[in-house]
Amino acid sequence: MSVVILCEKPSQARNIGGTLGIECKHNHYFEIKKSGLLPNGAMLVWSVGHSVSLKEPHEYDVKYETWRLDDLPIKPERYEYKVDESKRDLFNTMQKHLAEAKIIINATDAGIEGTHIFFSILETAKIDTTNKTLKRLWISSEEKSEVLHGFRNLEPIEKDLLRFERGKARAISDWYLGMNTSRFATLKAKEKNPNLPKIAIGRNMQVVLSMVYQRQKEIESFVSKPFYELDADFVSDQGDYRGRSKLKFDTKDELNTFIEKNKLVPGKNFEATVSSITKETKNQNAPTLLSLSSLQKLAFKKYKYSPDKTLRIAQGLYEKRILSYPRTDSKYISENEYEYLKDLVSDLKILLNIDFEPIYKPLKKHVDASKVTDHYALLPTRKLANLSELSVQESNIYLEVVKSATALFMAAYQYEETKIVTTINDVPFHTTGRIEKIRGWKEILQDVDSKDTILPSVGDNQKVKGTLLESEGRTKAPKAYNEGDLIELMEYAGRTLDDEEYSEEREILSEIKGIGTAATRSGTIEKLFNNGYLDLTDKKIVNVTDTGISLCKLVEGTSLVSPVITANWEKSLKDIENGTMKGEEFLMTIEKEVTNINEKITENLDTTEFKAKDEDAPSCPKCKRGKIINKGQVFGCTQYKETGCDFSIFKTIAKKELSNKQVQDLIEKGQTGVVKGLKSKEDKEFAAILKLKPDGKIDFVFPQNPMCPKCKKR
Repeated sequence: MSVVILCEKPSQARNIGGTLGIECKHNHYFEIKKSGLLPNGAMLVWSVGHSVSLKEPHEYDVKYETWRLDDLPIKPERYEYKVDESKRDLFNTMQKHLAEAKIIINATDAGIEGTHIFFSILETAKIDTTNKTLKRLWISSEEKSEVLHGFRNLEPIEKDLLRFERGKARAISDWYLGMNTSRFATLKAKEKNPNLPKIAIGRNMQVVLSMVYQRQKEIESFVSKPFYELDADFVSDQGDYRGRSKLKFDTKDELNTFIEKNKLVPGKNFEATVSSITKETKNQNAPTLLSLSSLQKLAFKKYKYSPDKTLRIAQGLYEKRILSYPRTDSKYISENEYEYLKDLVSDLKILLNIDFEPIYKPLKKHVDASKVTDHYALLPTRKLANLSELSVQESNIYLEVVKSATALFMAAYQYEETKIVTTINDVPFHTTGRIEKIRGWKEILQDVDSKDTILPSVGDNQKVKGTLLESEGRTKAPKAYNEGDLIELMEYAGRTLDDEEYSEEREILSEIKGIGTAATRSGTIEKLFNNGYLDLTDKKIVNVTDTGISLCKLVEGTSLVSPVITANWEKSLKDIENGTMKGEEFLMTIEKEVTNINEKITENLDTTEFKAKDEDAPSCPKCKRGKIINKGQVFGCTQYKETGCDFSIFKTIAKKELSNKQVQDLIEKGQTGVVKGLKSKEDKEFAAILKLKPDGKIDFVFPQNPMCPKCKKR
């Protein structure tokens, strides 16, 4: 009987095919050798992610090419998929072999999205499965032993059918919400301001935008207040140290009352007593392994790479086969990955130019197959990179993953912590010191050495001299988000919800790792920048633009302003997977939800001012119609979607990120002042004036040295 194995992506096909044995390689498919597992061999075909997607409205009916309120809501009688034309040849190959197969094995990722990809391909290819046997390969690792075990224990397809219903219901619901709320909001807003660009609303996009807006409002309305604390400097024969009381006073009067009550006088020397000393040796094991989200946060903090840039670099390393699959939410690996890393330890030591005695004792915080889902944590592959063949940026990202994996085999970080409590008139002051004993994994995962805080060797009940100190501080506003924070904000969205009121929703969001996935989060953030809803200040702080604020006010009071919407959706979607709810039932609730959202948008119209940020932005020098706005990686024209104007200026030119002022000068004056810190391909610094050419490209104009007023030479 002819067997066809369908994989989700080429790398998966190479790994599974390599384990099963490839008889012959063809364009877009492999012939698999005959074996005990596959007596007649097999054909192995693969997709490249989502090679099919839901059709656009105009592909159901051309009338939807024009946006009209009378045509809303858009609700196709039957939702259909279309083929990504850039993957048409690949799709045709899959379709041909799937049609001829008697047995089809679903070898896509073990999760909802992998299952959705498999069945959406079958549906689009119109594969009649009536007389075919469908099986599921359910593995979380592509290591040889795991693949062979999976093929020996292929699962029936029944569970997959419910997973597909869940994945399809979510995809259709997001489509329905996005298409109908975006058109409704745009058309209603244009009634007030006909010059507004189209509004783009998406479930995850809007929740993120609203969370950033909420933080921005908290910062703007924050009023800093003073507070007062008590410290004390202590002098002993063994040395000096400072202690801090754990008291905080809202007013100076409260502080003075406390001082008087306890007969304390700031600046005066008192006899103090060391009331307790505790010493404890503590061990810290290596941090959790890197997921894509934690890598993106680390890369922003350390190298200022945007989340999207980090993903692109990681994807490039994956395509070079030196990094595991990058779009992973997991921080765990199974025993299979641990074993292959164990074999690599000697080579990893050479690569990092370090020496240590490896410890082969896997910990549950790193190695736990039960917590590995679609993909395991980011790891270097068996094929270690030649660093000289990588760019600086590739090397930075690759080495972070290598160091994270190597730390598993290094000693725990060990330090001795000393705590001293010293009292003045029975008021306790606390001092903590730390002495490093064994650096262990911190040899490679901490750039700056920890500074020991060494305390004098005072004794219990020892008398020392103490001088009381008053200190005044001010409360600080909540921290503004930077680009790196947005990934974490999405992953841990449940933390923004009230513990008591939303305990169940917090639990659901924690279980599903927040809103979006590792594969989609950076794309969601980029869309917010590209649509002009977010921009960055010169200090890399994320700012909600006037356009973004208008949109947040427009959807105020709807389910789109909180991650609770995702928790509620996922609760119902899980019921679909468990077979206790039908996909059609869920879609009916989403249709009602969209109706409620649009009704609230209508209510909010009167109180929403539509002053788009681009009204004050410089005009496009190319089309003369649009405005040039911040779109994340570039400054681009607002008319791109309407007229196709492709004028853009990259934020980073010659490895130097331009300030908003320099970009504005380029657009309005045609050139900047002298820009310092530009770098050549050889990494040599230079200074130049940037000049905008008529075709939109940038020229370097090198400033001449000033002319000497005496000799007239430069």
